Amino acid sequence: MLNLAKKKLVIGTIAGVSSLTACGVAGPGDSGTMVASVGSAATAIGADSALRTIEDLTFPLDAYKPTPAQNAEISSAKRTALARCMNGFGFKNYQEGRNQPQESRISDDRKYLFIDPAEAAQYGYALPPDQATRRPSRSATAAPSRAEETAFYGKEKKLPDGREVPAGGCYGDALRQVAVGVQKDDEALVQRLENMAYEQGAGDERVTAATERWSTCMAAAGLSYKTPEDAWQDPRWAAHRNGGPLTPEEKTTASADMACKLQVDYLRVRSEAEIKAQHSVIEAHSAELKAFKDDLQVRLSNAAKLLTN
Repeated sequence: MLNLAKKKLVIGTIAGVSSLTACGVAGPGDSGTMVASVGSAATAIGADSALRTIEDLTFPLDAYKPTPAQNAEISSAKRTALARCMNGFGFKNYQEGRNQPQESRISDDRKYLFIDPAEAAQYGYALPPDQATRRPSRSATAAPSRAEETAFYGKEKKLPDGREVPAGGCYGDALRQVAVGVQKDDEALVQRLENMAYEQGAGDERVTAATERWSTCMAAAGLSYKTPEDAWQDPRWAAHRNGGPLTPEEKTTASADMACKLQVDYLRVRSEAEIKAQHSVIEAHSAELKAFKDDLQVRLSNAAKLLTN
């Protein structure tokens, strides 16, 4: 989900904040505001004061996630262990070495289906060319032999020449070497809990209310969508996502979509609801998360030993 290293602004528990109750909705091109009730105070919320990005927010579960540098260390150790095992079986095209930390080039805002309005006006819902995933060109190398696949995955217990392979092959062996001594081999725990909190946040009554206001705003612009997902996944944009041309209709819709999200302060409502949900998830899974953090240090220690031996 989100990258820890660049997060700066920490938002705490928001359990005491009540639902936003809109009293009016401005159209996408209107600079007016809507009046909302936050707690006991009346606050004017409009496009000018809306949260425009979550890039600098720190979410509660971020505290449990490996940093990009830590992920690189662990993946490098797995790569090294895998290469040593495969090379030991005579497959010499596997290289040891360190991987570089990877930072996502895609805006965190897209998890809430928000794009910078200028970007939406230029590219619609698709990623800009500098962020789009480039498909790697196919290698001219031959397909792996049965022996190599057996050594790598361990789908068979022995190579054709009779040599035994580790359970799960060299790949499984590499994973086990990094996980020696962990309490529970579950590297996907935080991701699962993030997904859980995301779904809980999406069902929050404040999000439901904001979505209804967004839909009303879109209708005022002549666009009929019940939810942001409906607009984002409109079948008419599929051809563009697959390399086809960008249509004026997509640009118009995406621009109105982002304007309406700013009008209802959609990013703020969604992020606050998810932060509240993450606090709840952390409380319910505190023991598992503590073990996860402890196990991360064990993995890093194992990784350091593999990379220095």
